[in-house]
Amino acid sequence: MKHMTILFCLITAVSMTFAGPRKGNPAVVLAVEIVEPGIYQRKLVKSPQDESTVAGKVDVVKKGQVITVTDSIPAEIGVSFGFKYIIKSDDKRETKYPVKYRVVYPSAMTNPQTGKSESEWEFSTFSSANKEVYTGFGFSEDYELIQGDWVFEVISGNHVAKQVFHVIEGNQR
Repeated sequence: MKHMTILFCLITAVSMTFAGPRKGNPAVVLAVEIVEPGIYQRKLVKSPQDESTVAGKVDVVKKGQVITVTDSIPAEIGVSFGFKYIIKSDDKRETKYPVKYRVVYPSAMTNPQTGKSESEWEFSTFSSANKEVYTGFGFSEDYELIQGDWVFEVISGNHVAKQVFHVIEGNQR
């Protein structure tokens, strides 16, 4: 019986060594790094309905391209802002890690057509390690033009990356 126990422990140790971390295990995330915060040009792919948001939809965009690296954003329809982030990991495989996004607005955002209001928005997804991923916000409605500090957070495991954008009156960059 003693030999069976040792053999079981040896097999378990060897299999865990070769298996590496579980897919999506946030314990192997070393850091979340923000890159190129600023004003972006982005290509809209689709806008599926999402009743959990004030707008009632979420814009899905193709890779954003930074136009200006800045934290001062003009409150103007058509302006998109955000950043790219990288989940740093020593895992070299194509592993996706759980990520939570949170955006806190300077004051409550209210859709006048629906009456729906929120002061922050968050959602969860998965992102690949060691690759740049774009996230951001695009002003498309007048009620979204809220001046003040917009706080974006990207959370993976115990790591939080935070970016504050100062949304100012339009044409004052």
